[in-house]
Amino acid sequence: MHAVPDLLYRLGDDTWTVTDWTSGRESRDQLAVYALYLRDRHNVESSNMRARIEWLESGNAADHTFSDGDLDASRSQILDSMALMQQY
Repeated sequence: MHAVPDLLYRLGDDTWTVTDWTSGRESRDQLAVYALYLRDRHNVESSNMRARIEWLESGNAADHTFSDGDLDASRSQILDSMALMQQY
């Protein structure tokens, strides 16, 4: 999987944060892709990560967490979508 998050950092307690800066609406699906990237590319346990969205205009932010089940469901959704696209 390839993803380009806006910001990715690890704190001293080995907790990782992947951040999406946006001027639009929140996309939990996009945050899940970033979390999958973090789990697969960097071998980060889901319990050690958070996905953060920050709205540029308002300065507001929201944190999300994903379980392994959430991430597995997102992966299935991505693979299903890819299979449909390959039919065209």
